[in-house]
Amino acid sequence: MKISASYGFANGIFKEFEDETQEKLTGDASVAGNRTPRAPKHTFNLSARFTYPINEGMDFFLRGDLSHKSSRFVQVHNLAIIGATTKVNIHSGVEWPDVRLTLFVKNLFDDDTPADVTRFFDASLPTLPRAFLITLPQSRQFGVSLDYSF
Repeated sequence: MKISASYGFANGIFKEFEDETQEKLTGDASVAGNRTPRAPKHTFNLSARFTYPINEGMDFFLRGDLSHKSSRFVQVHNLAIIGATTKVNIHSGVEWPDVRLTLFVKNLFDDDTPADVTRFFDASLPTLPRAFLITLPQSRQFGVSLDYSF
């Protein structure tokens, strides 16, 4: 069995920064002290792969992958948040020296947290139209793949 893991920590905070939209929203352009947008504070990945020989030159394998991102702010104003997301992927199959047949499920639990969100704001119009552009995540996927190495 092979296990791997990684962890990332990013605590980006503006020390000095002024934003025109912030000034129009609050009367103060400073976003000092706010977290940097679209950057999760914590990320981690965990992967485990189990291999078992079936016969000479043919192995069964099972692999699971977990990835997590903590919540993150949409823009420098820190008024809207993209929630935390955790994805689990499973792969299983058989492999020979040059060929691999894999059955897989990606996003096993169908996490529907947006992949990204961008805030749209147009201060040039008197009605101050605002909107959020949302990038939808990939929903659960099932499939089969056949790989050949040469």
